[in-house]
Amino acid sequence: MFIDEAKVILKSGAGGHGCVSFRREKFIPKGGPDGGNGGKGGDVVILCDQNEGDLESYRWQPHRSARNGSPGMGRQCAGPNGEDLILRVPPGTQVLDHETGRLLAELTEHNERVILLAGGKGGLGNMNFKSSVNQAPRRTTPGYPGESGTFRFVLKTIADIGLVGFPNAGKSTLTNVLTAARPKMAPYPFTTLHVNVGVIEYPHYHGRIFMADIPGLIEGAHENRGLGHQFLRHIERCTLLVFIIDMAGSENRKPWEDYRILDRELKLYSSVLVGKPRLIVANKMDLPAAEKNLQLFKKKVKETIVPISCHARSGLDDLKAVLWKAVKVSPQQRSSLSSAKPKSSVAKKGAKIVKPKKSKPAAKKVVSKKKAKR
Repeated sequence: MFIDEAKVILKSGAGGHGCVSFRREKFIPKGGPDGGNGGKGGDVVILCDQNEGDLESYRWQPHRSARNGSPGMGRQCAGPNGEDLILRVPPGTQVLDHETGRLLAELTEHNERVILLAGGKGGLGNMNFKSSVNQAPRRTTPGYPGESGTFRFVLKTIADIGLVGFPNAGKSTLTNVLTAARPKMAPYPFTTLHVNVGVIEYPHYHGRIFMADIPGLIEGAHENRGLGHQFLRHIERCTLLVFIIDMAGSENRKPWEDYRILDRELKLYSSVLVGKPRLIVANKMDLPAAEKNLQLFKKKVKETIVPISCHARSGLDDLKAVLWKAVKVSPQQRSSLSSAKPKSSVAKKGAKIVKPKKSKPAAKKVVSKKKAKR
């Protein structure tokens, strides 16, 4: 079961108390105070670990506490510090305050560390309070208590490509064909109930691309129909959005209407997704009505379209080449795939854009001292 959200109750360790002690040894009268300080309480540390897949461990064990610091000891010995509580989370995890919803931390890089709750400071032993007028102090300070709080961990999957489409459009089938991931496939809708991340290998480029398959969207998903918008956060970090369209209209739907509905649902969820580069994959081209629908689709939708058939395994090499160019090229070239039109005024066709020349600084005139005297 894939868990992408969890509520946790955390507490850092308290500091150890200071010690009251006096040095008592043979032939050493009036040895003086030698009580040590208490140890520091353990911190609550969030560690980003790429070997973690989801937040399942925090779903079933939400209460976590760091170790307390040990009290001080005699002979000026300080108590040991409490052991830190290290919580390992997958890349792309956000830490939110449960009550206010405020974003406290976001971990995206491997081995990135964030101290969420600091441990309490240890108390002072009586050796810290000796003076010429108080040679036998019995004063100490207690250790400071640790911090506590209720937090919410939210996972946003980090992938290069995010697949968007209606149920039964072929997203899971495409993931099975292109990657080693094996999401569930069946001839009924909503077979995908959680996010599946696959890796597309490019041996000749010595590289790879991560692809995220999310559950299907339907019209009215913003009103919590179907599985709602809850999985769209996993494609917010994607470089490219790939729309999987059933070009054969096998469920008595029109492909261009499917694209319009999907685009509308993304707009209702977040303006960030609307501005991302996108690619349309026309699936099920092996069926009879697909070719005719593709011609009509090209007239109504002006986007980059790659026709494929997951069942017949046709067009997959062309798709992999297009995906590599769209994800791994420079951002300037990648923007050509974006469907978002700039709101500012656009230059007319054929107009030349002249860059302003950098003006050179004016040279300063140097007047010699002889001319200045004259």
